[in-house]
Amino acid sequence: MPVFELKNSKACGDLPLQCREVIKRYKAEGMFDIGSITDGKQEYTTVYFLMTQDCNLRCAYCYQPKEFRQKDSGITRDVIDAAEDWASRTFDERRVKFSIFGGEPFLNFPMVQYLCDTYCMYRYVVTTNGLVLLNDPGIREWVLRHKYHLNLSVSISALRGVLGEGYLDKAGEVLDLVKANGGDVHYVVDDSERPGIYEEIIRLYEYGVPVVRISSARHWDMVRDKNEQFKDLFRRVADYVYFSGKPKFGRSQWDIALKNNIYRKLKGIALKDVPPTFCGCGYLYLAVNNKGEIYPCDFFANYPEFKIGDVWSGFNDTAFFFKKMGDWIDELYEHCRDCEVCFDGDIRCCPRAMCLAENYTVTGNPLKPAANHCWANRIETATYEYIAKKAIETGIDVLYHKGAVRK
Repeated sequence: MPVFELKNSKACGDLPLQCREVIKRYKAEGMFDIGSITDGKQEYTTVYFLMTQDCNLRCAYCYQPKEFRQKDSGITRDVIDAAEDWASRTFDERRVKFSIFGGEPFLNFPMVQYLCDTYCMYRYVVTTNGLVLLNDPGIREWVLRHKYHLNLSVSISALRGVLGEGYLDKAGEVLDLVKANGGDVHYVVDDSERPGIYEEIIRLYEYGVPVVRISSARHWDMVRDKNEQFKDLFRRVADYVYFSGKPKFGRSQWDIALKNNIYRKLKGIALKDVPPTFCGCGYLYLAVNNKGEIYPCDFFANYPEFKIGDVWSGFNDTAFFFKKMGDWIDELYEHCRDCEVCFDGDIRCCPRAMCLAENYTVTGNPLKPAANHCWANRIETATYEYIAKKAIETGIDVLYHKGAVRK
C-alpha cells in the first residue's frame, strides 16, 4: 500500500506523485537555505520592520500568540540604519520591499517617521489597526503627505471592539486615508452570524476603498462549528463582487479564484505542479525585531530558536531553520493523507499556503497542519470553487483574463 493515497486523485506514493519531483528539484536548487534568499531568483523579498511588539488592542481573532506582546520592544534608529545597510548589501534594491509591522506600528510613530523620512527612496506598506490614526490628526496629516511612498493596510474590523455600533461611520477619516494613499482594508469575520456583517463589507466596497480583503478568523472555536455559515456569507459577498453588475476585478484577494488550480481543474487546464503549501516564510519575506535579529517571519519572532541571523553579521548558515527545513520538507503532506478538504480530492488544489509558524505553535512541526488552519481552509476552498464555477458558467473568467473589465 502506498504511504499516501487520496480518492479521486492520481496522487499516490510516499508523497503526492506530482509534488515529489518538484520538491526534489526545489531542494536541489537550495530552497530554504541562505542561497534561496540571496540568489536573486525571487521576484522580490520583503523585509518586515517589527516597529514594536506591543499593541493597543487585544483582538480575539489575532493570530499572534499572547507571548508575542511585549512592552519596551520598540525598534531604534540604530537598528533601522543597520537593517537598511544590511538589506542594501544583501539584496538587489530593485527586488527588495519593506513592510512596517507590529504589534501596532504607530505606537512607535517616531521610528515610523524616521524610517520613511530617512529612507524615502523606498515604498512602504504599514499594517495597522487604525486606532492611533483615528485619534491623532497630526499623524494622519503626516501619512497623507507621504502618500506617494506609503500605503496602508488597515485591519478595520479591529475598531468595532473600541468604537461599537456604527464604527465604520466613526472610522471615516481612516478609510479616507486608505483611499488617498492606496492600500487595503482587511475585514476579519470572527462570527459569521453577527447581524450586519454583509452590509458592513458591502459598504467598504461602496465607500471606494481600493482593495477589501475578507477572511475568516483562524481560531478553532470560531470557525469549526459555523463553517457552513461562513461559506454562505462569503458566497453572498462573492456574488456582489463578481456577479452583480460590473465585476470588481482588482478589488479583492479572491481574484486568485480565477487563476488558481481549482479554476484550472474546472476549466480543463493543466494544473500547476508547485506544491500549494509553500509559503514565503524565510525566502520571500523576513522580519527584523527591535534587537536587530532576523527571523523567517513576524510570527516566528516569538521563537528564539528560529533566529536566522542579525542585521550586523547577516545570516547564520547553521541556524535551526536552515538546518531543519530540508528534513521538514521531506515530510510535506505526510500528515495530510486523510485530508478531505481539497477540491476533488486533489492535493494540488489546496488553496491555502500553510502558515509554518502557526503549525509549529500548534503541532511542533511547521509542515504538520494545525486543525484550525484546515477548518479555515474549508471555507476558502468552498469560496474559490464557487467563484470559479460561476465565473466559467457566466463567462466572467474570460473577461478577467482579457482584461476587458476593470475596477
